Amino acid sequence: MVAALLIGGMAAKNNLAAAPDPKSQKTLGKNRPPVAGGAQQVTATEGKTGQWLFNGIWRVCVLKVAAIRHPLEAERPGVGVLVEFRNGSKKTLTLHRTGVEGKPVLMDSDGNAPTLDENDWQIGAYFKDLIPAQSVRHEIKFYYPAGATAESLQSALPEKLILLMDPKNGLLRDTGLKYSVKDPSFRIFLK
Repeated sequence: MVAALLIGGMAAKNNLAAAPDPKSQKTLGKNRPPVAGGAQQVTATEGKTGQWLFNGIWRVCVLKVAAIRHPLEAERPGVGVLVEFRNGSKKTLTLHRTGVEGKPVLMDSDGNAPTLDENDWQIGAYFKDLIPAQSVRHEIKFYYPAGATAESLQSALPEKLILLMDPKNGLLRDTGLKYSVKDPSFRIFLK
């Protein structure tokens, strides 16, 4: 792979590279050619703060986004995202058993993903048993590295919360439930 990139780069430099065949370009979505290199954005059910989303099993709503500080390291700024998860099925479930991947991701406007407080997430929401129609409200906490200043983060406001779901998860299969949408992950815009 590295050799191909180096050789390709040398060929382009020497004008020896052939133009790509347009017939070999696959299109994604609305007849857009794929972006060279890397993966495409995760497909997901989308919404915004204050809007309830449903994927056939979980109802999810972001209620509030606020600046926070790490409880043990006051110099570490962070973001708290208050989310309500409601069991929309007819069985007692946990987020863990239904294919919710272990780590929600918060992306800011600069493309940074602050670190999730995993222990707090797992204890506060991820492993909670919820009977049908029961909900849990939990502030998901994310922290920037120590030494990040409010000034440096001013332009990096939280932009979206991503909750990945794997509909092929073995634990989900064991429940006998299925998501009612093709892409059960959630992308929630926070602005």
